[in-house]
Amino acid sequence: MYGVTRHQDRLGKGSALSDADHHRDLSYIMEVGATTVRFAHYQQSEYLYSRCDSLG
Repeated sequence: MYGVTRHQDRLGKGSALSDADHHRDLSYIMEVGATTVRFAHYQQSEYLYSRCDSLG
């Protein structure tokens, strides 16, 4: 397994991310070849969970 930890925050937005922000993060995670993701500290958005399920 090759993994990353993801924190849901952005400069100027804090944790109020859009679906586009989540999508961009997942694109970066896929680009580095990660096969696992640890979501740090708190509940994530339904969009993110659903998108991760669709990616496998």
